[in-house]
Amino acid sequence: MKTKHFQLLLVALFTLPFLFSCNRHDDEDVAPTKTELLTAHVWQGEKVFLMGLDVTNNEAIPPNAPDVRTLQLTFRPDHTYLAESDVLTFEGEWRFNEDETKIYFDFLALGEVDIKELTNDSFQLGTSVSKDQLTLLAQLLNLSLGPLTKLPDGTEIEAEIRFVKP
Repeated sequence: MKTKHFQLLLVALFTLPFLFSCNRHDDEDVAPTKTELLTAHVWQGEKVFLMGLDVTNNEAIPPNAPDVRTLQLTFRPDHTYLAESDVLTFEGEWRFNEDETKIYFDFLALGEVDIKELTNDSFQLGTSVSKDQLTLLAQLLNLSLGPLTKLPDGTEIEAEIRFVKP
């Protein structure tokens, strides 16, 4: 009888490590946080949409405006960021709102913008800007608004900027 108890004890001792090792594998499947996704790598500008239309290669963007495709954003875990393109370099601070659906960074006075998508490969920002805000931004950057000047004053313009993992 003692050998049966001893064998049962040995089986239990050898099975326990396997049971606990399964739990470790479950922990590895935890999705990365938004901060981890944002700070994982440099984000490369890909496209700009205004009012739902892709204007990346469109005359709606003034010819002397910076090309979004040359823009790279680097978000750091210490809540600072670096924005670099062929015509500008800018550093500042970033932070999420409480439920991490919006991000604030002082880049080009955009302020707090909606996070439309944040995955390992895609980072999409959206906001609504008034014609007045665009006019002010164009003046600061010494740009012409081109066809956008024909919009009525007070018009809200939905803007989206898409970034990808290079």
